[in-house]
Amino acid sequence: MAIPGNALLRAPRLSGRRRLLTLLLLLGAAISAVPVTPAAAARRSTAAAEVAFTHGVLAFEAGDYAQAAALFEEAVRWNPQDGTALHWLGDTYLELGRYGEAVAQLAASLRARQPALAGKDGVKADLDLARRLQAHLPAAGSPPPEVTAPSVEVDVDLPWRQPSRVEGRIGLEVGRDSNPGLLPDDIAGIPPFGINPPRRAADSFSTLDLRVAGTPWLDRGGWSLGLSLDASQSVHQDQQSLDLTYGRGVVSLARGSDPLGFVAGPLGTVQVPQRPGRFSAVVQAGGAVLLLDGDGFLSTAEGAGSLLFSGRTGTTRLDLAVRDRRFERDGFALLRRSGTEIALGASRTFRSPGWDGSLRLGVNAGQRDAGRAFAASFGEAFAEVSAPLGERWTLFLAAARREDRFAYSASNLGNPAGDPRRDQTWRLSGVSVWTLSERLRWTLRASWAERSSNVTISSRDLLDYRRTVVATGLVWFFG
Repeated sequence: MAIPGNALLRAPRLSGRRRLLTLLLLLGAAISAVPVTPAAAARRSTAAAEVAFTHGVLAFEAGDYAQAAALFEEAVRWNPQDGTALHWLGDTYLELGRYGEAVAQLAASLRARQPALAGKDGVKADLDLARRLQAHLPAAGSPPPEVTAPSVEVDVDLPWRQPSRVEGRIGLEVGRDSNPGLLPDDIAGIPPFGINPPRRAADSFSTLDLRVAGTPWLDRGGWSLGLSLDASQSVHQDQQSLDLTYGRGVVSLARGSDPLGFVAGPLGTVQVPQRPGRFSAVVQAGGAVLLLDGDGFLSTAEGAGSLLFSGRTGTTRLDLAVRDRRFERDGFALLRRSGTEIALGASRTFRSPGWDGSLRLGVNAGQRDAGRAFAASFGEAFAEVSAPLGERWTLFLAAARREDRFAYSASNLGNPAGDPRRDQTWRLSGVSVWTLSERLRWTLRASWAERSSNVTISSRDLLDYRRTVVATGLVWFFG
C-alpha cells in the first residue's frame, strides 16, 4: 500500500508511554520507495555484465558456442563499452560461422572505451581473419576455422554465492499537502471519513520512514526467501487528527535468477542470484496495519504472485494480487467499505543497451467486493520511467489513469435510483534522487491527483477532488 506522506512538526497527540510502544512495535519500519540511485544502477549493470561474461567464457571453453554467444551478448547489453566482452563475442561468432557479425563485434571492440585485455594487435588479428572468411566463405561442410580464445583470467568464485545480509534505510521528509484528508489515497472511491472526502485545508507534514530487509535463503536449490519490515510515522502541523502510523511485513519466496540480482512482485522486491535468467517467479504474503491519530483504522492481509519472462529488450511481468481490507470504523451493511480485492496485472519493462534507465508500461484490472455502495470493478493503465541524468542524479516519473465502475445503484449516494457511480482518476508523480555519498541520498518529490465522479450530492460534486503533494528529505542506507 502506498501511504501518502502526511505529517509535520508537532508530535501526535499520544501519551509518552503509548508513543514509545508504537515506535517499538514499528521498529524496522521503512521508507517508501526511494528508487535505485545512478551509482547503484551502474554497479548492478557492471556486476550483471561480469556474471554473464564469466559464464560465457566457461561455455566457450566447453565448446558450447551457441550458449556462449547468448551469454556474451548479455554481457555486451549490460556494458556495451567492454572491449574484452566484444572480443569474445566476435570470436564466438567466428566459431559459429557468423562472419559478418564477427566483423562488426571485433571492430566495435577496437572502438570500445574499455580496451580488450588481449590488446589491439590480438583483436586486429581476429578481425583480419573474420574479414577474409567473410569475403571468401568456406565451402559447405568444411571445418570451422581455428580460433584462439582471447587471453583472460576467469574468476570462478561467482558473485551470487556470496552470503546475503540484512540491509535497511531510514528517511526523514518534510512537505506540504493540499488535501491531507484524503488518506490513504490508494483506496480509490473509499474515503476514510464518512460518505464523501472532506475538504480539509492544506497542511504541512513531516514523516519518519524506516525499512529493514533480509534474505535468509539465497539460491537454495534455486529458491530464495526474502523478509521485509516497513513502518512510518507522520505528523501534521495543524491537523493532528490526520497523523498516520503505518506498519507492514512481507514474506517473499522466489524461484530463478536475474542479472540485476532481484525480482519484483506486487508486494515489493526480493533478492535472487545475480546471473542471467530467462524465467523467474515470486510468491508473496504480507499484512499491514494503519493507525489514524493513534487509533486503529485499517488492517490489510494480502497475497500475491508474479511470473517474469526476460529477453534481450526487457522483462514481461504477469501479476496476481489478493487483498482483504478491514476498516475498524466500518459502515452498516449497505455502506460497508471492508472487503476483498482481486487484481490482475501485466507490464513490460524496456531497457536499452548502454543506458541504465528503463521504461515500464502496464495495465491492471480487478474486482472489489464490499458493501453495495462500494463494490466495484476497476481498470488502470500506467507508465513509469527511470532516467539517469548524470553521475549522481536520477529522475523517476510515473503516470496512471484509473477508472472505477461501481456495481450497484446504491453507490450513487446522491440519487440511489440513478446510474451507478463511476470515477476517473489521474495521477502524476516525479521523484528526483541526488546521491550525496555512498549511504546518503537527498530526494525531492511531487505528485498530483485528480478524481472526477458522475455522482452529485445536493447538486454539488462532493466526490470530486484534486490533491498536490510536494516534499523533500534525506535517506540514509545501512547494513
